[in-house]
Amino acid sequence: WVPPLDTCVLKTFTETEEEILIPDEIEHPPGTLARYLKDDKVDWSYRVYPSSRTFRFVECEHTIPIEHGPEAVTAIREMMQTRHADVKWAVEYRTLAAESHLLSPTQGRDSVTISVHHAADADWEPFMRDSDALFRSFGGRPHWGKLHWMTRADVDALYDEADAFRGVRAAFDP
Repeated sequence: WVPPLDTCVLKTFTETEEEILIPDEIEHPPGTLARYLKDDKVDWSYRVYPSSRTFRFVECEHTIPIEHGPEAVTAIREMMQTRHADVKWAVEYRTLAAESHLLSPTQGRDSVTISVHHAADADWEPFMRDSDALFRSFGGRPHWGKLHWMTRADVDALYDEADAFRGVRAAFDP
């Protein structure tokens, strides 16, 4: 979802046997729809999926049970339009299959991931804290490498296997 335009762009990935095709790209400024509308590419996913990021930003991302995804993205949109209208960065939403890894955000449940961003040189903390709280109200589990305000008690409440993970960690990183 692109807040300044109040519209969405859908990106899909399909396995193919077609020949590699990488069209020349034109860099469009942030906040424009053209920035998100890309020509089709054919190549390995690790070369096609990444987006060019030329501005420093901070990010908060949570994985939410799939059945709460639409409601959660509607809530973050409403929050951004009312309490954080200054945030113009795109909101990312994607689906993920359940995993069994001890502290995977998708552990035991099909999920959606919702990711919000803000400029690193802005007063980003109020927006990120509000986003974190909103995502957690939908059962959100954080991306461990991005902003969140989880405590040990929060982790224990969200992950039945938290102590098992701590045991593995202690064995390999005493």
